[in-house]
Amino acid sequence: MEIYTLSLIFLSLILPPLPSQACHHIDHQSLLDFKHKITFDPSNLLQSWTPQTDCCKSWNGIACNSAGRVINLTRSGLVSGDDFILDTSMSGTLSPSLSNLTFLQLLDLSNLKDLSGPIPPQFGKLSRLTHLFLDSNKFSGSIPVTFRSLSRLQKLYLSNNMFNGEIPSVVSNSNGGVN
Repeated sequence: MEIYTLSLIFLSLILPPLPSQACHHIDHQSLLDFKHKITFDPSNLLQSWTPQTDCCKSWNGIACNSAGRVINLTRSGLVSGDDFILDTSMSGTLSPSLSNLTFLQLLDLSNLKDLSGPIPPQFGKLSRLTHLFLDSNKFSGSIPVTFRSLSRLQKLYLSNNMFNGEIPSVVSNSNGGVN
């Protein structure tokens, strides 16, 4: 029995860990759909997002779990080698296809200045979302009532946009509140 245990220990030391899965095809396509809605990217934040590459392994601003599902989508280029914040911008609208990122926990598209249009109500399907940062853009319309389904939401930043209407009570009473 000891030889068997030693053999398993030896094998675990010499075999490399299993690589994470490639980006899930639904997540890959959803992100490309988002990129398609971007009309101007002067900071080249989405330059690494090409159809031929793996979104989990080579796309800036994307983090995936070991199963190849996107868990974080953040604006890339936040920090340079000298640890200062780079000024970034992007124009376009939010694609409802981002709601297909069903494992998404963090969505940070803050301070891109020129993202505009409404927040798609489909974002209410992002049931694992804990952090949503869309502040300092030009989003308009009302805050989707579907946000009531975001039961895990801890932080929500929507300030410095052009929203109208009332803040849904389910959003203003969330753990993170509305900033």
